[in-house]
Amino acid sequence: WKNGSCTGTVEIFSGDVGICRNPGVETGFHDCCEVENASHCESSEVKVAQARDDRLTYEVGERCKKEAPIGGTCLQKEKVLCVFPSILSRIIQEDGRSQLGISWGDAEHPNCRGFTPSEFQAIDFSKIDFSEYVSTIKTETQENIKQNINDEVQDFYKDLHTSRESQGTFSVILTWNPNPPKDYVIGYKIYYGTSPRHYTNVVNTGNRTEYKIIGLLCSNTYYFAATAYNAYGESGYSKEISCSGKCACKKDGKCSC
Repeated sequence: WKNGSCTGTVEIFSGDVGICRNPGVETGFHDCCEVENASHCESSEVKVAQARDDRLTYEVGERCKKEAPIGGTCLQKEKVLCVFPSILSRIIQEDGRSQLGISWGDAEHPNCRGFTPSEFQAIDFSKIDFSEYVSTIKTETQENIKQNINDEVQDFYKDLHTSRESQGTFSVILTWNPNPPKDYVIGYKIYYGTSPRHYTNVVNTGNRTEYKIIGLLCSNTYYFAATAYNAYGESGYSKEISCSGKCACKKDGKCSC
């Protein structure tokens, strides 16, 4: 669930798109991304500015909101940000996306989605720097700090478990042949989604040639493709395969994807 609507997928540590205007003609040259200029800005911008001040945002980019009718000069720019409910969720999003190679998109098409269950499980939390989060609660004991982190993570797992019970899920194990040595491949990525050749999820498997994806909904059909990458870039998609959740979730277990 997100903003009161069912998105059809489970998202962990998701954010919302926030927009605030830079100094320009519409704002009387006040910066609506700063809290102190609240009286000159829209209420939605005030919320974004406060979230930015509270370190709950990731800036995706800037875009032009209003151009001059002649010459095309930009008269009003605005910032586009991903706004998260807590510093902890923002930190995990920033470091997790870096590990998994998930893009934030750009100012025109921001991507503030949460992690899928399989992506969340693939994150190496030992590599995440929690010092910023710890500094915000430094008056608490070390045990309380650990408990706060654990509670937030467990809350998401609880929501995930509830969703799985109500919707039903399945998993798939994908295997593929490695590229020949002459390709100098250093890793592979699995792309998947619920429409052919339209992938909303990506997992970096490193140099493994087998990967298990969990948390797939029984009500969906999923489409998968792989790419290989080396120091010079990433290949195109492999041949696409699909797996029907309705088939995979049969009680007799007799299904071949």
